[in-house]
Amino acid sequence: MIVAIPTSAIPTLPKNLFEGISDKVIVVDTSNYYPTRDGIMPVFDNQLESVWVSEQLGRPVVKAFNNLLAYSLENEGRPNAEDNRVAMAISGDDENAKKIISQLIDEVGFDAVDSGNLSESWRHQPGMPSYCTELNAKELTLALADKDEIKASSNFKRQINGDFY
Repeated sequence: MIVAIPTSAIPTLPKNLFEGISDKVIVVDTSNYYPTRDGIMPVFDNQLESVWVSEQLGRPVVKAFNNLLAYSLENEGRPNAEDNRVAMAISGDDENAKKIISQLIDEVGFDAVDSGNLSESWRHQPGMPSYCTELNAKELTLALADKDEIKASSNFKRQINGDFY
């Protein structure tokens, strides 16, 4: 199941959304928090967005399909045999779920680059070097390697102040 709605709409989903749905169903979080769209959500002052989404949904999530533009997703997919395919970041706590979603990413024409656990998903959020780029797998791996979560917070504060818009 792919959740692709504005972050501010997540709390409005029915609390029983997954009732009767097998625990084996993988939930993919594609969201990105944009204060200009979602309003200021103070919860993100102290909590990572995708961890919060997982808690709101009551299910583990895999973060993917969030670091590329819609144009890229629609137009830049290439067959697996091609060199320098555009890469997509993925993060999550369930290795098997990440493997399955990585296969889906491959099938739609992109290389998946594992960013680590869900707690590392900030690496492919707005304001980071991996966000809204069309990097190949090697380039994306380097962009995701930034170890400075404080920089991510600083970039995000610039986004809130409108510097990215």
